[in-house]
Amino acid sequence: MSILNIGSLNWDHAFKVSHLPAKGEIVAAKSATLSLGGKGLNYSIAVLRAGCGLRHCGAIGANDAPMLEAFARVNDI
Repeated sequence: MSILNIGSLNWDHAFKVSHLPAKGEIVAAKSATLSLGGKGLNYSIAVLRAGCGLRHCGAIGANDAPMLEAFARVNDI
């Protein structure tokens, strides 16, 4: 089976903090990661992990070569 998914893809920023900040509090991040994400892309990755064929259609900015490179590696999951 092959699936065409038309959906979002974007950069997810994740930050590790010691605790969730209270109202008005600023908490410094201990670390940060940047990875591919977006609701549509997350569904596509689930489809790949289930062993189905996949084509993903989504918009990428003209200057976002790193996203194209990262997206090309999604099949290596």
